[in-house]
Amino acid sequence: MKKNIRFMLLVPALASGVLFLSCTIWNARQWEELADRSFHFQKFTYYLKGADRRTAFEFMRDFPIDEALRTIAEKHSIEIDAGEFKSFMEIPDNERRLSVFGVILSERFSWESAVEHANTIEFEYANEFADESTDTRRHYSLILKTGGRVRAVYGDMVEGREDVVGSLAGLVQGR
Repeated sequence: MKKNIRFMLLVPALASGVLFLSCTIWNARQWEELADRSFHFQKFTYYLKGADRRTAFEFMRDFPIDEALRTIAEKHSIEIDAGEFKSFMEIPDNERRLSVFGVILSERFSWESAVEHANTIEFEYANEFADESTDTRRHYSLILKTGGRVRAVYGDMVEGREDVVGSLAGLVQGR
């Protein structure tokens, strides 16, 4: 059983590693040559096993997404439109419109733009329980895509959502 859990945790780690090493990740010169500098916040996914829509909606609504997007916009000299997400979060009844997935318990809650865009940003925040423990591991990833292809990935383990912006700022300065 332990081996299966470790294997299941290893798969996302390997996938992330492949993304980082992939030829789809752009270097500074390629970012400078990007003609269309308009990006749209396309998707926000929140993972928490056993949560409900209200909890997920409140988490997304209260998340400091503006600061995180501002950090990325400054790093890559791009403009990011998150208006659709903000408008969605202003209406409390929209919690019922979050997409929900889970096998036994609800665990993945997503908001996604109704409009497809060429240049997009997707954000994921996950709470996972450590092996045979009640300790929670929290991590996030922020993915930039152009034409449906991944161009940059940022992510880290954090203590809580309030640490995401600082972590992200440290990652973009390091690149």
